[in-house]
Amino acid sequence: MLFYRSAWYPHCNAQLGGFERAGQASAEAGVRVAALSVDERETTAALVAKHQLTFPVGYGADAAAIAACTGVRQPRAGVPAVHRLRHHFERVPDTTGAL
Repeated sequence: MLFYRSAWYPHCNAQLGGFERAGQASAEAGVRVAALSVDERETTAALVAKHQLTFPVGYGADAAAIAACTGVRQPRAGVPAVHRLRHHFERVPDTTGAL
């Protein structure tokens, strides 16, 4: 399960695209991917179309519940999300091994 910040966040876009590119290799390894964010349905649909994602992508998640499950803190007022969450993600190689 991938908890991604939002469709506006470039790193999340890169991660989701990387997981899509790794889809065949992941399936062969027995790994199934699904993603979830707090975005609205329309935003999520546009993201899925943009990256041609074939794995399930959920929307409308409760930020507090995700924080409780993952340990990632909820946004603090006045601090951009990119500064709070950048250390909680790692890059995922695509099927060519490139980052």
